[in-house]
Amino acid sequence: MPVRYNRILGIFFLFLAVTAAFVLLRSPVFQIQQITVQGNITLSRDKIVDMSGLWPGQNIFKVDLGAARTRLLSLPAVRNCHLSRRLPDRIIITVQERQAVAALPAAGGLWLVDEEGVVIGPARYLGLRLPLLTGSGQLTPRAGQHLEGAALKTALAVVRAWPGDLLARLAEINVSPEGSITVYTLPGIPCRVGQPADLPEKGHLLHELLVQKAPQARLVQYIDVSSASLPVIKYKSRTG
Repeated sequence: MPVRYNRILGIFFLFLAVTAAFVLLRSPVFQIQQITVQGNITLSRDKIVDMSGLWPGQNIFKVDLGAARTRLLSLPAVRNCHLSRRLPDRIIITVQERQAVAALPAAGGLWLVDEEGVVIGPARYLGLRLPLLTGSGQLTPRAGQHLEGAALKTALAVVRAWPGDLLARLAEINVSPEGSITVYTLPGIPCRVGQPADLPEKGHLLHELLVQKAPQARLVQYIDVSSASLPVIKYKSRTG
């Protein structure tokens, strides 16, 4: 009797499981009705949803969120993303976009790069308030490419080490073949930084000097902070 009872009970639970699966996978209650996108800045919602391969009407349990995430990560502007289900009928896509920190002169114009050296895409507008990274030689970048090279890595180390209010004063970050750094301010003052050692200290010192000398910027020939303990300010000759 117990064996027969257990068999009947097993069949009953199997029937419940099959019925539940049928309901979950077939019921219109669990069809996707809303796809919410959050965290996007430059990418449009339509672009993200289209790239994800998700659309209203799909069963929320059948969609492969892992495959959708992989497709979204193939977008050059996407650094990371997360997809989740909100029962009964909602998908949430959370996107972390790559942030442009500098512009790279290359074939075809200027290309935006993030702090990791990943090419986001071409700069499509004028008046870009980002420093140019120069000294990396002739490049032909493509969107999504992770650029390598000692000069570029050194320039990006400067970007990561220096505060935004200092970077906003810079027009260019140049790295010589020997690895020596020179930055140029928006008014055109060359600032010698030297080798990429003590970058936070050099950045702090340079920022203080630029703020102090802002009213006299046109009189400054160059600033040298290659030695953080012994900065030099060279003024233009008043003769002639």
